[in-house]
Amino acid sequence: MATLYKLYKKHIKGSPVKAIVFDFCVHVCSLTNDVAREGEFTGKKVHMKGRSVKHLYDKRPAEEFEFVMRHVEQVVKFPDRLYVNRGSKTGDFLFYKKIDEGVYLCSVEKTDETDPEDGVSRMNYIVTCFRMRKESYLNNYELLRDWKVDIPSS
Repeated sequence: MATLYKLYKKHIKGSPVKAIVFDFCVHVCSLTNDVAREGEFTGKKVHMKGRSVKHLYDKRPAEEFEFVMRHVEQVVKFPDRLYVNRGSKTGDFLFYKKIDEGVYLCSVEKTDETDPEDGVSRMNYIVTCFRMRKESYLNNYELLRDWKVDIPSS
């Protein structure tokens, strides 16, 4: 996680809105076996690209951005719930995590790109991560699993 923050400070911090920035790709974490199985992920590694960090930097208030940068790994690695993302949204799944008094959502996309390290497993990318402001936001999302009650949805 330190690498993601270092690259943000070097290539994105202080950049003008919508500026073109160095597009890095950083391994953020690996999914737990339960999360990988529930989402039918081929590869367990989750990465974040520079353009996703830049998007967050441009769109989110500074306090929220800093919090997300510090906790994105926790949201993805140990979600409280896993939702199927809606077809109109980028990303395949929404990872839900309650931290302190806020709820944070992280959209993760599965791709057909092969992992250069093993040449077999598929790459997963964090598209965005943000604080959920209204509980109704999730009304039209399919819940796959709620680990807090430990009951699969089907």
